Amino acid sequence: MVLHNPLISENFYFDMNDDSLRSMVSQHVTCVDEASKCTQAIFSISESLSDIFIVVKLEKVLQACEVADACEPYLKEEKNRERLMQSAQQYCERLGAYRMPLGWVAIDLNRILSGSHPQDKIDPMTASAVTGMLLKFSSFVNNS
Repeated sequence: MVLHNPLISENFYFDMNDDSLRSMVSQHVTCVDEASKCTQAIFSISESLSDIFIVVKLEKVLQACEVADACEPYLKEEKNRERLMQSAQQYCERLGAYRMPLGWVAIDLNRILSGSHPQDKIDPMTASAVTGMLLKFSSFVNNS
């Protein structure tokens, strides 16, 4: 349980997509910050705090559906790869400037630093599912 929730750093925004995916929303992006392409960060924590979390929030281009429906293509086998890619391109053309949530995960740094791993059941919209969705989506795009 987190007793207090001080923010010990700024928010960092990064884009894990490759150039082919970035090009799908390029008409909606006015300025590309090179820092958003970084995939690593180093933080120095000067005092020992018991509740330090990294919170990762994933977003995608807005679709006219519920979040659970928008996640389905990332979780299922890619049977209709071409149709899904065309649909994604259409959404990017029309709504590329807008985002919707896709998933999130809170990572307890104390558990990582102490070497203990959570035994809790993982929610399907958190760590393992989000990682799986990213891997499947990356594979989906690279094979199209």
